[in-house]
Amino acid sequence: MIDVRTAALAWADAGYAVLPAKIDGSKAPDVASWRAYQTELPTRDQVDAWYRGGRPGLGLLCGAISGGLELLELEGRAVDEGALKQLQELIDESGLSELWLRIAGPDGYAERSPSGGLHFLYRIDGGQVPGNTKLANRPARADELTDNERQILAKNAGRVFPRVLAETRGEGGFVVIAPSGGPTHPSGRPWELVHGVIGRVPTITLVEREQLHRLFRCLDQMPVREAAPTPTRPLTVVGDGVRPGDDFESKTPWDDELLLGGAGWKVAFTQGSTTYWRRPGKEDPGISATTGRDAARDRLYVFSSSTEFDTEVSITKFQAYSVLHHGGDSKAAARELRRSGFGEQRPAPIRSKSAAVPAAPGPAATPQPPVEGTAARELEQSPADEKLRIEIENDAKAIRDLGNVIDQGALPDIYVTNGELRLITQVSGDVSMAGLGPENRPPLPVIASTIEPDALARLFAEHTFLWEQKYTKLRGSFVEETVPTQRVFSSVLTRRHWPTVPELHGIVGSPVLRPDGTLLQDSGYDPATGLYLASKVDLPHVPARPSAEQVAEAKHFLIAKFLGDFPWVSEADRANYIGLLLAQILRPYLRTLTPFGLISATTQSSGKTILSEGIGLLYGQKIQPWNKNENELRKAITGLLDQPAATIVYDNVKEGSQIDSPTLAMLMTTPTWSDRILGTNRTFTAPNDRLWLATGNNLRLGGDMATRTVLVRLDPKMPRPELRDNDRFGIPHLDQWVKDPANRVELLWNLLVLVMDWIAAGAPRDKHTMRQFTIWASATGGLLSHHGIPGFLDNANEVRELDEEDNEWAVFLERWHDLFGSAHKVAREVRQSADVEWADAISTDRWDGRFLSDEEGVLPTAKGLGRYLRGQVGRFHGEYVLHAEHSRSLNCQVYWVEHHEGEQG
Repeated sequence: MIDVRTAALAWADAGYAVLPAKIDGSKAPDVASWRAYQTELPTRDQVDAWYRGGRPGLGLLCGAISGGLELLELEGRAVDEGALKQLQELIDESGLSELWLRIAGPDGYAERSPSGGLHFLYRIDGGQVPGNTKLANRPARADELTDNERQILAKNAGRVFPRVLAETRGEGGFVVIAPSGGPTHPSGRPWELVHGVIGRVPTITLVEREQLHRLFRCLDQMPVREAAPTPTRPLTVVGDGVRPGDDFESKTPWDDELLLGGAGWKVAFTQGSTTYWRRPGKEDPGISATTGRDAARDRLYVFSSSTEFDTEVSITKFQAYSVLHHGGDSKAAARELRRSGFGEQRPAPIRSKSAAVPAAPGPAATPQPPVEGTAARELEQSPADEKLRIEIENDAKAIRDLGNVIDQGALPDIYVTNGELRLITQVSGDVSMAGLGPENRPPLPVIASTIEPDALARLFAEHTFLWEQKYTKLRGSFVEETVPTQRVFSSVLTRRHWPTVPELHGIVGSPVLRPDGTLLQDSGYDPATGLYLASKVDLPHVPARPSAEQVAEAKHFLIAKFLGDFPWVSEADRANYIGLLLAQILRPYLRTLTPFGLISATTQSSGKTILSEGIGLLYGQKIQPWNKNENELRKAITGLLDQPAATIVYDNVKEGSQIDSPTLAMLMTTPTWSDRILGTNRTFTAPNDRLWLATGNNLRLGGDMATRTVLVRLDPKMPRPELRDNDRFGIPHLDQWVKDPANRVELLWNLLVLVMDWIAAGAPRDKHTMRQFTIWASATGGLLSHHGIPGFLDNANEVRELDEEDNEWAVFLERWHDLFGSAHKVAREVRQSADVEWADAISTDRWDGRFLSDEEGVLPTAKGLGRYLRGQVGRFHGEYVLHAEHSRSLNCQVYWVEHHEGEQG
């Protein structure tokens, strides 16, 4: 046995993010602000200090910070119920034995948890790890239900409570590992190493990971969600007889030529009533789909996103036939099946045209006497709709009971973010109400707000019946509805560990791409991503594999109609705008930051606002005035990140303004934003998941913004662009068209078709790089190249030209080199050289007006110049670079400039 401290140091030396685990049984990290370690490894000295006192709990952060670490867990209940044997049979049949041996064999890394579950640790090649994922559940048995679940079940007999069988810990997840023990687990039992060496885990590819996860998903026993037929194309019902689709279902096996057998699918193996399939063209081991899992309802369940079928929904034979042969058109499918002899039509009964069939009279309502006196009071004090009943005996028990009720899901629309409970609520008012500009409308139809004690009291009053036992001499013992003290609700909200409350990672206003490449397009909460889709518009279902005709129509609509008549300066400006237009759809898939978007024009009425609204109204926007004060800008950013708007637009920034904010530059490269809430000691933390845009005429960049900005330029090349004939545009009056929700449906549909076609093609990337945004740039560039849209990021030189500060320094250093060559100078000497010299009433400026100055043209002092110079040492400006060193003889810094011909910073 190895002690915890030695194990912790071994993991740290191997490059893993080691954190101590709490000793309260919560299995959570025992360090303040532990999420900061997701981007910066703890040092060996920190780890040693944590464990020098004999801590019993050892944990690792999963994800990129630990080199792509992921934990795959088979719960103790799954092991007890024979899941390991079932899994081994699936592995043997699917040809994945070699992969499983690498994971779970002697050369892998496996542990047994205190509850009897099995943990398998591995790294993913490339380091990109999706977040925590539930792979398999089963319905809770009657003897497993909690008291609260039984009460909920009494009200809703169809409610199913899941129990996890298999899951992962990925990006952002924390896992306790061996040899942790003692109070680290509620049972006091330890984590035990089954196979492997401390600090060494196997590495697998993303493809192998997906193969492995598909097998674990086969353990799932939950009722499968049915794939709904397209609302506009219902199944055909023939008279009062048998529908062709139903007849087809009963007569056609899955391996028939009309179904999977004729589409190139191959049977991998069969276990019991379940058949495991491999998709067409799949030569490697593994499975792509199953049929027959429920013998009573034989459905197709597809795991792979590389097929024409939607994933992880239950698909009937008729729906599969419609997709394979009629592009999902169920009406055409039903007609063809009818022509092929499927279905039966019974003759309709003959009715007299003049005969009217009266409606059957219903039972007469029996009048009830009014309830009066004591009986009326008792009625008012009892729950009218059989709410969950909770007895309030004392504050201590109430705190425990109410917390457990929340954790069991008895209150609707509650989620958890960074340990804080959040409530999703509808926003009052019509988001498309007439008379309000876009800046005044709610950005999304729902908001997620932090639950305060008063709000929690309201939720319990609305959804439960809180009561206490009372007694009076007049009435005797009776039940009275009550509300606990505010201290009770405040105490409940101090809890930060809510293991069964769904995690909310954000609210999106339109469909987005999940990390696995599937499209989140069903409104509501999505457990796979932790996102809540609050659609701004009702969108028809987007196919996973659009047809060639759909793709061609989508590209024509986007390029020729929507964007065809804007006065782009170059192809790069149009391509860059499309990249920004797609950014929010791709963000969950890429899990990376996106750069700042600058839409600049030479004059007013060029179309800047239309372009920004094309993005903002699609995903939800907040219009914000530009503020050069850094403190005010920071406060505004904190407030904006606490709202659901997906796009922040600094609209119509003053003409000629320079955007050079250090705060904004830092924000662009910060995955998580933290700031103290004004007037409190609380720290606000939120993911930076917004797209930040600015519009204006002849805008400039400064500071570090040039390398963090994507430029979109417009130049109408005419004096009065507002007088252009609107009717000649591909979409006349586009400024009004984009505000109509029905039109935004069309735009969004076509964008999603282009995205899903790229995904179906394997999501090819290209070689575009952009400092901290390379993942976004290479993926977006690959998508645009896939659709033949040229020019993406080709105007990078023009972006640098907008960096006025860089240009000013380049001119300053060039003149410095002309005057002094490579001679070493102190700041005072350089500053004195800028003083104008007079001879015979004639002034001479050795710098020809190229010395540094502020916006008013005032030259800096020698001390101020020294501060400026220290901030630019080693940085290229054009072909010139400033160097510095400390002079012992002068006891100060000396500076000199070098010229590197042909080299650009």
